[in-house]
Amino acid sequence: MKAGPAQRAFSSPWLALAVAVVIIAAQLAPKRDRPIYADELQYLTVSMNLAEHGVFSDRAAAPDRVPPASAFFAPVAPALYAVLLGAAPDLKASIACQLAHPNDAPQRCKIAYGLLMRMVMGGLAALGLWGSWVLARSLGFSTSGAWVALAIVAASGSHAYFARHFLTETPLLAVFPFFLALLARATAKAGRRTDWIALGLAMGLLALIRPSYAYQAYAVILALPLLRHFRGAGGAGPAVSGWTALGYAAAVLPWMLRNQLVVGQFALTAGYDHYILVQRLIYNQMSWAEWA
Repeated sequence: MKAGPAQRAFSSPWLALAVAVVIIAAQLAPKRDRPIYADELQYLTVSMNLAEHGVFSDRAAAPDRVPPASAFFAPVAPALYAVLLGAAPDLKASIACQLAHPNDAPQRCKIAYGLLMRMVMGGLAALGLWGSWVLARSLGFSTSGAWVALAIVAASGSHAYFARHFLTETPLLAVFPFFLALLARATAKAGRRTDWIALGLAMGLLALIRPSYAYQAYAVILALPLLRHFRGAGGAGPAVSGWTALGYAAAVLPWMLRNQLVVGQFALTAGYDHYILVQRLIYNQMSWAEWA
């Protein structure tokens, strides 16, 4: 039986995207601009150096000199915020004041981020919320199940919360559900070469947002043939890992080459990723009493 207009609309991913946009807009509308926190200062320092000097550096710039380049560990978020700073002078002035007065910014600075920042950050949040619907459908959920998943994620408010912070979580939440959806597609029976390459690109983007995801990429690439086997796909063998690794390399190699040319380190990150890995592994050493 042919589906009617209402049923087709209910199943449309574009309707889910529109609903996600409306939800995020409603969650952000009543929120007032807030001072930046300590963790945000580090990313915004890089962003200000990019916007003012065109140099990717995590060192605070002296008034009369350009800061030296550094192998900063997560280029995506600072680069995004640098674009916003360049496009919105009011935002740049507000952030510059807060960087200059980290301890008493509310008293000394006019804290206003403007419509552009809200639209871009809210757009990323809406993209991530929509991703929960896309992921549910990619995992085989019914249309109703996908809407329930979107509702549960929206009720948490996490996407709208991080849309008001200059951290890595905002772009991360926008990408992560699509990485999982691509993982589901790549390990399915109908998984194709384009799915494997797209999965690698998504994992590379995650690693450029937060370097600890590089370890996840290595694990996923190695496990892909096994995952396909358990899902009854088979037939691809190691090729699935090879094409995924190619997509991953295409995403991260430009940044690694930049690090080699600029700071002499052919690496995704310097001095950061292993600290994050240790922090995560500590949870594996917790006793049941500590968990409780």
